[in-house]
Amino acid sequence: MRDDFRSDLPSPPGRAPSSVQTMAPPPAHTAPTRLTLSSWRAVARFPRSPHTFPRTFFSIAHSLAAALLPAACVLCETPLATLGRVPVCASCWHSLPAQSGTLCLQCGEALGAHAFSTSDRAPGDWLCRPCRVSPPAFDRAVAHGLYGGTLRSLLHLLKYEHMEPVAQPLGRLMAAQLAVLPGLPKRLTVVPVPLFRAKRRERGFNQAELLARAVARFGHAHGLALSVDTAILRRVRATVSQSGLTPRRRRKNVQAAFAVAGAATGVKPLHGKCILLVDDIYTTGATARAAALALRRAGAAEIWVTTAARAQRHELAEPVAATPTPMEDDVAFWT
Repeated sequence: MRDDFRSDLPSPPGRAPSSVQTMAPPPAHTAPTRLTLSSWRAVARFPRSPHTFPRTFFSIAHSLAAALLPAACVLCETPLATLGRVPVCASCWHSLPAQSGTLCLQCGEALGAHAFSTSDRAPGDWLCRPCRVSPPAFDRAVAHGLYGGTLRSLLHLLKYEHMEPVAQPLGRLMAAQLAVLPGLPKRLTVVPVPLFRAKRRERGFNQAELLARAVARFGHAHGLALSVDTAILRRVRATVSQSGLTPRRRRKNVQAAFAVAGAATGVKPLHGKCILLVDDIYTTGATARAAALALRRAGAAEIWVTTAARAQRHELAEPVAATPTPMEDDVAFWT
């Protein structure tokens, strides 16, 4: 597989309007069948091989192959003009607007522009209730877009259909989001959220690691010095899939699930280091909180979190004066 990325993939789209977007399930046709993906791999394997055509003839080869062996976008079924490493059309790549609106300055949860007036609040007050009551161990979390529609389908291609090249364009979008964060250190150690060893063997790859390497690669274009280290953080016990679990069960599922290599009582192997923790989706923040806590206890000076997607729990935050949700069902104290 060629490491370089084709120039015909679109650049990161501009920011969406300031209103917070509501998540919607992807259309039925966005769930590609295994037969469709298997056919694509068989069609695309020959013309994409670097040993088949010199690099200067790649574009011609892709166009000819697409004409002789037509294929469709696995998300919207639009015929593809060229064959490439990812069977997704340019229109779908452009359907990935950046997340916008009034967001928590620490975890990225949507606060809702209509829930309160920002004119009478200092920026430090723009925090969601969980971050105010139980601040996470990380400094800030940022995601490219909302977990829904085309972005959700792309992550499913990556995670469940083994379409590993999808990580490259997603990593480019994540790097662009990081580059505009105020206060972000220019030099960070990139740490993907690890899988338990049995799960890694079963899946054959770690999607967080693929995204981490892509973020590090495209981060250099924004002046960031990012180095990937997959040995720092380990998942020390098996956990069940977070999908379908309640927020409380998610927290219990990943508590004490992570450890830093070389960390022991009184030993802080990450002393003074700035860490960039990478995962595919930020949902309730349980995984990011648990992993960041392990990194912080090992001496990390700063911990930033980046994900491709963010699943918002509420379109608008409840007013502060509203009857609070029972603490045990809403906020976890990570000790």
